Amino acid sequence: MTDKFHRTACVGALALLTALGGCGGGAGDPVRPGSASVSTAVAPSGRFAYVANANAGDVSAYAIDAASGALSAVGEPVATGDTPSAIALDPSGRFAYVANLESDDVLAYAIDAASGSLTPVGTRVAAGRAPLAVAVDPSGRFVYVVNDRSGDVSVYRIDAQTGALAAIGAPVAAGAAPEAIAIHPGGRFAYVTDVASGTVSIFAIDAATGALSATAAPVAAGVRPRSITIDGSGAFARVVNSTSGQTSVFTVDTATGTLSAVGRPAADASAQRRPQRGVVVG
Repeated sequence: MTDKFHRTACVGALALLTALGGCGGGAGDPVRPGSASVSTAVAPSGRFAYVANANAGDVSAYAIDAASGALSAVGEPVATGDTPSAIALDPSGRFAYVANLESDDVLAYAIDAASGSLTPVGTRVAAGRAPLAVAVDPSGRFVYVVNDRSGDVSVYRIDAQTGALAAIGAPVAAGAAPEAIAIHPGGRFAYVTDVASGTVSIFAIDAATGALSATAAPVAAGVRPRSITIDGSGAFARVVNSTSGQTSVFTVDTATGTLSAVGRPAADASAQRRPQRGVVVG
């Protein structure tokens, strides 16, 4: 667990800062977030960015310059739990959710619409063991947290007024070592990768309660699938396999959620040159 988590350290923050193109005090000066920055999120408005800093145990907030894309810090980093591993925002940009790997919990934050600053909402909410990924459904009503060590997914309902979380039932089994989750744009299905079995589990989402139910047997997805994304149309899913350095592509049946492989996995040239250092940005 420790090894695979630390292999993602810093990559998420660096990818965000590079993509936004130029940060900090001067044009092109890099912003320096907290130690071991492992997960990033950008507000739907494009005005703010957030970085979870694992070793520092906090979240950094930045305002994004609309013209240049440069970042400027919004206040001081905000404390979260022990080893924050992932951050996700709701579709309205009102709330942020941080999963904490070592304290086995999730924290909710309200986002100030004017400044982008974060304010904790309520108390810590228990997750499973070693929560490693977090996602919010497209309706902004439910949060899903992937728990690596307990091999399951925790489901929560979002309070529409405060953003606070309430657990929905017991966590749902999702393989031996689930690591990443993607929600279909239509909000009807969730997909979870399992690095131990090399598969993706497919779940139907109950539109009323947010509860998950497995729709079919997990689908083979290469060696150690560590990241999954679904395109905006909802027609295709892509799974990155860190050990083999390949990306597997699937068509998505929008009626059933079923995944069907498209051709052979595509090899990443840089991963082939460094096969033991495959790192996924999700």
